[in-house]
Amino acid sequence: EMCIRDSLSIILPIYNVKNYLERCYESIILQNYDDFEILLVDDGSNDGSSDLCDLLSMKDSRVKVIHKENGGLSAARNEGLKYAQGEYIYWIDSDDWIVKNSLKIIVEKLKKNNPDILKFNYYRHINGCLEKHNSLKSGCYEKPSIVDNLLKSAVIDVSAFGFTAWSHIYKTSFLRENKLEFVSERIIGSEDFLFNFQAYMCANKIEVLDEPLYYYDLREGSLSQSYKSGLDKKFTVLYTTLLEWIHEHNYTRVEKYASLMYVWRIFGCFSLEYKETSVHNLVEGQDNVKRMISTNEFRKAIKDAIKCNCGFKKNIFLLLMYFKCEPVIYKIFVKKR
Repeated sequence: EMCIRDSLSIILPIYNVKNYLERCYESIILQNYDDFEILLVDDGSNDGSSDLCDLLSMKDSRVKVIHKENGGLSAARNEGLKYAQGEYIYWIDSDDWIVKNSLKIIVEKLKKNNPDILKFNYYRHINGCLEKHNSLKSGCYEKPSIVDNLLKSAVIDVSAFGFTAWSHIYKTSFLRENKLEFVSERIIGSEDFLFNFQAYMCANKIEVLDEPLYYYDLREGSLSQSYKSGLDKKFTVLYTTLLEWIHEHNYTRVEKYASLMYVWRIFGCFSLEYKETSVHNLVEGQDNVKRMISTNEFRKAIKDAIKCNCGFKKNIFLLLMYFKCEPVIYKIFVKKR
């Protein structure tokens, strides 16, 4: 029996994913749980995805389509949130898909413990190979352990933690009361990180689930797989935006975590810089790394980051960056490869 208000609003931002959309859509409608609405936010697709969205909405009354001009992933997610009727929001990337029977598991947890945010694990799907990701203990976290345990884990190793929007479910009223929405990925590096950092700081209760409930499709040539020039500048905007927000809300005790995040994001840019591509050579890459570790923002952040204990191996890299030892960093990267 359907409730007047659905438990879940499942929001799919869609841009030129015609070949993947049905796989995602079917993984949702074939669940053993049906108290949800699906919002397909067509972000100005031009590959036939728009027509496919309309077709899917004609098949199922739970599916609503929003067509909008192209504005990027963040804008599409925000648009879906505006129209969502459900008690909880689940943003799913339309080229990924969800685990069978995962919605029932999610809703049972939400009803039992009523968290502001539910966090779960996922599978990485790389050329058909599945690999479980997991860096957290299951359980409910409340203040101050949200900051001291969860946020700290997220900034020390963001890839192991999984700080993506799609590995979380959010209470709709919580997002609206705290005016949380995504800043455009065209402006900042990692819109998910900023959003989740703010959400974790605002949350009173976060539940962590050990189970992987999502398939993340890491495709060659996808948005996250190509060389991006100026990525470090976007991460600098992310860092300064985060610092402003932290000071505005008087959360200065987490400033060191923002600095740590920024340092590791810049460090993550090195592997892109140290790769030869048709548009980029190693000499440019080395010059870029030297520039990155010399900026005022980075110098401030690295001083903060060194105060956090990140373990022996990471501390070595922090010191190499602090003392601007780019040639040594370069040799380590090339040797690792």
